[in-house]
Amino acid sequence: MSGSSNTMDVTVVAVARDIGLLSNFSVFVPRQVVLDLYQLKSDTTGALQIYLKDIDRSKEVMSQVRAALEKENYSLMEYQAAPFFAKFESANGEDWIGQKIDLTIWEDEVDFLTWILTALDTVSFGLVAILVVIIAVGVMNTMWIAVRKRTTEVGTLRAIGMSRVRVLLMFLFEAALLGFAASSVGALAGAAVAASVNAVGVRVPVDAMRAILLSDTFLLSVTPTGLVGAVLMLTVFTTLSALAPAIRAARLQPVEAIQQAE
Repeated sequence: MSGSSNTMDVTVVAVARDIGLLSNFSVFVPRQVVLDLYQLKSDTTGALQIYLKDIDRSKEVMSQVRAALEKENYSLMEYQAAPFFAKFESANGEDWIGQKIDLTIWEDEVDFLTWILTALDTVSFGLVAILVVIIAVGVMNTMWIAVRKRTTEVGTLRAIGMSRVRVLLMFLFEAALLGFAASSVGALAGAAVAASVNAVGVRVPVDAMRAILLSDTFLLSVTPTGLVGAVLMLTVFTTLSALAPAIRAARLQPVEAIQQAE
């Protein structure tokens, strides 16, 4: 547009694997190549990225940097929680000559992916909710059957002096043990399946999915904290699902229980 030549010869030394959206516009070149192409001064720079060990302090650090730059009389753009490419229209419409500095945090730069993550979280929550309902119904039915089959046992225990609270706790403890054992086996099996999928490296055939996942392969993330949390959550739900049958068993009178069994 300025009438000058902005072309040059370069040597391709590597072609990176397609990882989706980032592969569509990312090219790694020496700094001098960029300066020569755009005919920039040697002290010109683009984006400066600051790595923080504590990512939760991003906004705090940005405020400190903004205050320091304003103190040195640098011109700053008004803060907008959006990536820079989304601010082109507003930046071009400003009445100013020179250069302004735009400060953002990592959450701003990936704001366009937030809705995707929100949708995935919503779907995951819905699936987990359905799973919990199915588990609750199955556990309740199983415990109701267990109470009916063990009516004589409950009546005998009550007749020899076992309190209702202890009968209640007995059934709840049984349900908790079953839930803990089953969820532990399921968690370990799930972790094994995830490790197998990651080891095989299943490719993502659809470009749109690669853009969303930012990867050309399916990668399943399994953490020890997630496994422990899932086991504890399912154990608690299993125990609570057995509460109604356990209360029914605790309310059985000894004579009534023995008569029902006969």
